[in-house]
Amino acid sequence: MKILQERKFPFSRVSSAEVQSVIDAARDVYGLDIGTTNAPGELDDTKENLLVKLDWIINENHRLAFKYNTNEDNNPILPDYDSDEYSLSSHWYVNHFETETYAINLYSDWSDSFNTELRLSTSQFDKTQ
Repeated sequence: MKILQERKFPFSRVSSAEVQSVIDAARDVYGLDIGTTNAPGELDDTKENLLVKLDWIINENHRLAFKYNTNEDNNPILPDYDSDEYSLSSHWYVNHFETETYAINLYSDWSDSFNTELRLSTSQFDKTQ
């Protein structure tokens, strides 16, 4: 996702110079880096998915299925980043989601009137900002 480097705030009551003076004062007087109003040239907004499924016909009456699924997602969040508000880069963050799932199923036909299905699965979900 690309965002333009130069921002204009046509509806804001605060000028770019006033915001810059606050940024400079925070840095020079208090030694704080509160960020900038310039957006990064590129933000990591990626999604990666992988699904693997294996089926094994053990014999005429039994089948085993295995499934592995992984997802990774980076979602940049730029709160208050629009034409009528100033939002400094120290207020921005990226949500990182990661999911991993394993599942195994055993299907068995014991007779014409009796069959079973055994399912085991586990999932792990991580979210960081």
